Amino acid sequence: MPPKPASCWTPPVIKNRPVPERRTSDNSLFRSPWLYTLLWALVIFLLCNLHLETSGDIAWYYFDGIDKMVHGGMFFVLGFLSNWGFYRQRKRPFLSRHAAWFALLLCIVYGGIIEVLQGVVFTYRSADWFDWLFDIGGALLGLWFFSLFKNRYL
Repeated sequence: MPPKPASCWTPPVIKNRPVPERRTSDNSLFRSPWLYTLLWALVIFLLCNLHLETSGDIAWYYFDGIDKMVHGGMFFVLGFLSNWGFYRQRKRPFLSRHAAWFALLLCIVYGGIIEVLQGVVFTYRSADWFDWLFDIGGALLGLWFFSLFKNRYL
């Protein structure tokens, strides 16, 4: 049997998902979801540990529970980006196949570390474990939204 021509080569398949071919370009760093994940994690860390000066006046947009919504929104984005990063990496297929679980674990641990730091190191902030629960809820929503995004666009 003669060998197949090079044009018939197909990339390997991982669980019915073809592995995309690697692109080599000068701006490949900016195409990596991990860059955006790390930058967003830094933004979350800074915002969660920022010393907020208040003048005593309550802003017009403030209501009870707004901080929980902010935590959920920040971790929604982190869950989406970290799931994308685990999904796109190709060095360890196990991580790619179970991207949602690893992204959720990352968000749970990161949210817990932030709450512990708020209680121990950044004592001008209050550690609230309900914030952590909303971090997890936001991450779960981000993972769900990524699954919709992945099925449609990736």
